Amino acid sequence: MVRNNYMLKREKDNTHLDSNVQWNTYCVTIELVVQIIIKRN
Repeated sequence: MVRNNYMLKREKDNTHLDSNVQWNTYCVTIELVVQIIIKRN
């Protein structure tokens, strides 16, 4: 039982981590695009 709870918590943490990674990737992409636009101007 304890192990199952632990596994569930791990899965929950992992999905949270995934969403954070996606958000960070999104932010980095936006920054890169902005930099490219600034350089072109």
